[in-house]
Amino acid sequence: MLKNIYNAFLQPHVDYGISVWASASNNQTKKITKSTEKAVRIMDFKGRNEEALPLFRKFKILSPDLNKKLVDSIFIWKHCNDLLPTAISNIIKQNESSQQAINTNNKRFYIPYCRTSIAQRSIIFTGPNTWNNIVPKHLKDARSSGLFRKKLKTFLLN
Repeated sequence: MLKNIYNAFLQPHVDYGISVWASASNNQTKKITKSTEKAVRIMDFKGRNEEALPLFRKFKILSPDLNKKLVDSIFIWKHCNDLLPTAISNIIKQNESSQQAINTNNKRFYIPYCRTSIAQRSIIFTGPNTWNNIVPKHLKDARSSGLFRKKLKTFLLN
């Protein structure tokens, strides 16, 4: 019951614009992280000093950090499958050696040099970085974004 309330009222606010707000400074994103941690503690009737990460796993809810990785990975998956507008797709670059790849499983993306911490938190940097280093190869060939999302969420929760 409490998870349904979380999914109905808090999760949509966290998800909305996550690619944008997650690139804000850590001080600014702390409020959202603390709110979600507080919510999962309430869902399990735990105190304020209780560790929140096991509770996220218990309720099969992604923490804001993992949720950002999920959204970034879906963005890159859509790029690999030509589901993004051309103007947006043009900002993501593949490594030269992987442009001959036959399927999305082999694609690796160029991670641009970013001088500032703000640029390092942008989708242009975090998307390719997450895709190259976190997403397992066997998930990259998913046939639909829904299937990719489901399998990647399960992977991130474990």
